[in-house]
Amino acid sequence: MWEDMQEASKRLNGDGGGKKQNRLWRPLYAWLGIEHVSSRPPHVQSSRLPSSTCWRPVDDLSCVTIVLLKLIERLICAELQAHYLQRSVALHLHSSQRTSSTMNGNAEGKPLNEETVPLRTGPPTREELLVHYPPKFTWNQLKTFVNSGDLGLLKRDRKLQKRYDEWVIGIVAEYGSVVKYLMNHRLRWGQPDTLSLLTSELQDDRFVEAPNSDGTNRPTDGEPPAYFSWETPSKYLSIIQNDWPYSVPSNIEHTLIWTKVPIYHPDLAAPSIKARIDQDGLWGFTGLDSPPPSPSTLPACLPALAEWGITLEKMVKSETPTPEKAVLIRRAGSEVHRFVKNRWLESEWETAWFVNPPRLQSVPGLAHIHVFARHK
Repeated sequence: MWEDMQEASKRLNGDGGGKKQNRLWRPLYAWLGIEHVSSRPPHVQSSRLPSSTCWRPVDDLSCVTIVLLKLIERLICAELQAHYLQRSVALHLHSSQRTSSTMNGNAEGKPLNEETVPLRTGPPTREELLVHYPPKFTWNQLKTFVNSGDLGLLKRDRKLQKRYDEWVIGIVAEYGSVVKYLMNHRLRWGQPDTLSLLTSELQDDRFVEAPNSDGTNRPTDGEPPAYFSWETPSKYLSIIQNDWPYSVPSNIEHTLIWTKVPIYHPDLAAPSIKARIDQDGLWGFTGLDSPPPSPSTLPACLPALAEWGITLEKMVKSETPTPEKAVLIRRAGSEVHRFVKNRWLESEWETAWFVNPPRLQSVPGLAHIHVFARHK
């Protein structure tokens, strides 16, 4: 059949059909970026032929096939380019809208200033944080503090800390203690956080369980896990936005993972590193496009901590661990790290997580994890 089609093409074009054919197809070849194609055999020499000539038998059907394939290739490339352009524009608009809404005004479009955002008591709103407690640290500084080895460098705005201390007095008077307030009111075990004034962009579908039959939000009876892991049942967890966040940039979410089961456990933390973890805590990073800042860069960040009187000499940290102990430390935090990676997808979020050591825990009677999360 192929031979019949070639013979028909020869009869149609006559002698010199290849030249005529090339003259007809050459402009389309050039537009599509196809090398010049000739029907002359490779042993024929001609100084007039370009060096890029591709020697192979060609007829009209072959030319049509080549052109169609090239057109399909161009259409696919154009479709992919349009898709990525649309995606880039959408991400840019989303980022611009978030920045505009947080920096230029509230949801009603009103400018954010001390007149439009009066100070209240109790947990602050996002607008109050922006106007009255602007961030003292950059995202890079926060990551540096976390990776420095002394989690005590992470601070709340001093004025906000004073407001928190005053609020705690009322909470203790009403509930008896902060732990009782958390257990009996604030923490919604196995349910979404609906009480926070600071909302999150991340919608967590793991919390879909209904409350207990008696209307409480406490976990049902049953044998709890021995320690916190990446697959801890949600009824033992309450993930909320920190009502009293540290001084973080406006595009950083400060989330708390409260858990009914312990985070530190002998099955995870070897006895040889227990004293170290008790002093330093645990920390890690997910979703970063580059390694976290080296602790050696900390001196450049210390001016941001001047109002707290922090100096290198006042830091509380252990010596650099040996390779063997570094492996044990990573293992001690492996379950937390995996949990954070699963919840804050690394393609969409970058995080710095940490578990404060006992010396820094504001609520030592209840285990919890801090997560700083930035949406990419």
